[in-house]
Amino acid sequence: MDYGASSPCLASAKSHGASSAPCKHQMLEEKKLVPYLPSSKNQAQNVMKLLEGRRGRLADLGAGDGRLVFAASSAGFQCTGFEINSILVAYARSKAHWRGIPSSQASFVKKDFWKTDLSSYNNVTAFLAPGVMELLGEKLLKELPQDALVISCRFPFPNWPQKSAVGSGLDQTFAYEISSVRSHLRYPTKDGDEMSQMLR
Repeated sequence: MDYGASSPCLASAKSHGASSAPCKHQMLEEKKLVPYLPSSKNQAQNVMKLLEGRRGRLADLGAGDGRLVFAASSAGFQCTGFEINSILVAYARSKAHWRGIPSSQASFVKKDFWKTDLSSYNNVTAFLAPGVMELLGEKLLKELPQDALVISCRFPFPNWPQKSAVGSGLDQTFAYEISSVRSHLRYPTKDGDEMSQMLR
């Protein structure tokens, strides 16, 4: 979805021949917006295959109606679904209540994950859009613990080495180990160990 073409901020910038800092910030925020598209049954199954052998806390970024959260919580993960659409949040919460799933196992928050520190999660799933994957990658590299696993549905992270991939076409799902990605990109680890080694 292209938000820039109809942006009043962009039109104003063009008419004045320059863009202000607030205008650039607004355009960046618009770029992060992603239309709702639910995961298919095959995608959910592919995610669970890539999560085999994993445990701990899981963040689903753009949780929608909660189907990935429900699948992961049933496998023993402590899940948080981040979603800014209040209708979808209410629907997912109602579904969790109807299924008798406690909030300690699956919770849904109306919260912008872009503005949330994700460092307490060692598993992250995302089904977003190609235009935000690079920005998301920068955020996850900065915040996630070294043992974190990131799973992306349909759209891979540019320049990230894949641990594995499952499925094909629109249902293809990719897994990435943050430690391997940081090593490949020579990105400093959170505790600075890699940076200190590079400076020796």
